[in-house]
Amino acid sequence: MKNTLLALLLTLIAFSSKSQDKIILKHNYMLIRCKITKEDSLKLYYFKNSRNEISEHEVLKVDVADYSYNSDSNKNPFLADYDTQSLGLGMGLDYGGIGINLLSYFTKNLGAFAGAGYNLADLGYNFGLKIRSNPENNAGSLYTSFMYGYNLVYVIEGAEQLNKVFYGPSLGIGWDSKYYPGSPGYFTLGIILPFRSKESEEYYNILTSNPNIMGLSKPIPIAINFGYRFVF
Repeated sequence: MKNTLLALLLTLIAFSSKSQDKIILKHNYMLIRCKITKEDSLKLYYFKNSRNEISEHEVLKVDVADYSYNSDSNKNPFLADYDTQSLGLGMGLDYGGIGINLLSYFTKNLGAFAGAGYNLADLGYNFGLKIRSNPENNAGSLYTSFMYGYNLVYVIEGAEQLNKVFYGPSLGIGWDSKYYPGSPGYFTLGIILPFRSKESEEYYNILTSNPNIMGLSKPIPIAINFGYRFVF
């Protein structure tokens, strides 16, 4: 399972082809995501989009540690006002419990993700597709997701041998806050509806019939996820 998840994560890293031009300054190694328009022997000239305001800047090359052009960026005269790939830190099924989630968009609205984390019993993972509304909306974007992976865990205090993780499909809806180019990332929040197996219900009945297990609550039908996504 771990090898499969690692392969998925490496595949997603390779997917994104829509990065912006980048300038790294010598001072504090600050990263500037931008559209480099031209350069001469002394300076770099670039456009930067900040909170929907496009402005032109220039920087001396002696102050630049490194810079790079993206091969696709010349197709768009300005910096795209949305993310194409990110790494999320958070809690929820799509993070595998408490963990990470790698997301890469193939288009402006459709992407794929894989997440892995600790669910208090074992390694949890999920992978799937995400569809979002217009990410350039200042109010953020709504999304829906479909995933397969961990969707229920039983953690029995004092009887860890009875801990068990169940897997299956899940459907999610949620909201991503607005991403502004130049910022580290954005917040995300969602609700997930797991489609749990009959086996998980039968295991719950087995646990509750055990007189040595006290206070076990029936799993709630939905799950909450939240986190922060770092754009790169």
